Amino acid sequence: MHKLIKSLNIEVAKPTDTILENFMISLGVPHNFTMIGADKAEQRAFPAKQANMERMSNIAISFTNRDIFEIFLLDEI
Repeated sequence: MHKLIKSLNIEVAKPTDTILENFMISLGVPHNFTMIGADKAEQRAFPAKQANMERMSNIAISFTNRDIFEIFLLDEI
């Protein structure tokens, strides 16, 4: 969660990770890797590799491959 907050450049005025986590819970979005069965790096590697960088280039926040690896808690693969 902290890496996502850092990647999104959210400034911490309040316990932002808790606010973001509560928001994700209210939307029904899994907010940790355990909830999606991806406890191990090997399990997180698949969705990280599937990130569609072309589609992601259409959003206001730009993610690099390094950002994706940091979000999924992976070393470069």
